[in-house]
Amino acid sequence: MPENRDEKGRFIKGCSGNRGGRPKVPENVREALKDMVPEAVAIKREILQDKSASPDLRNRVADSVLDRVYGRPAIMPDEGDKTSLERLDKLIAGIDNAAAKP
Repeated sequence: MPENRDEKGRFIKGCSGNRGGRPKVPENVREALKDMVPEAVAIKREILQDKSASPDLRNRVADSVLDRVYGRPAIMPDEGDKTSLERLDKLIAGIDNAAAKP
């Protein structure tokens, strides 16, 4: 049994089978994709503001935006009745207010 596994064959806490970590995206690929960021953001905004889009799609897009802005939480904080869309509406309003300032 490898030294980084327990008696059941599972990884021991703090050990991984991928010691090198996730491979980095090559810099030339990152640079080529940077030009597409404004369009990708516009598409996400369009989906989020499209009330005829399916709630499932809007929620998934909302979650992806929130994850990128705030990071993916390990445990969701108690938000009461707030859905991802309600939190996103508040976030978009804040972004719009900030963008409107000179």
